Amino acid sequence: MISEDKCAIGMDLGGHFIKLAVVDGRGTVRLRETDPTCADEGKDASVAQIVRSVHAFLSQANSVCDALIGVGIGAPGLINVESGMVRFSPNLPGWLDVPIRR
Repeated sequence: MISEDKCAIGMDLGGHFIKLAVVDGRGTVRLRETDPTCADEGKDASVAQIVRSVHAFLSQANSVCDALIGVGIGAPGLINVESGMVRFSPNLPGWLDVPIRR
């Protein structure tokens, strides 16, 4: 268990929304955000939206937490955990071999 003053960011990547949260060491959600995934605009637009969402969220997260220690991503489909690659996602059109961890 991490200490209360340290936090992690969790991201739920879905076909319609990107849901982000900052959670402290006690499991308390300190901040939430929901943005559109832009899945209907294709893989490149979705990845660009994820990057924009995370960057904007990081600046907010720093205001509610002393230290961010990591980011976890939940994504639909077949995921190669070792490589951080979304092999296929039924909810995200065109997502074949997308290096989500990068």
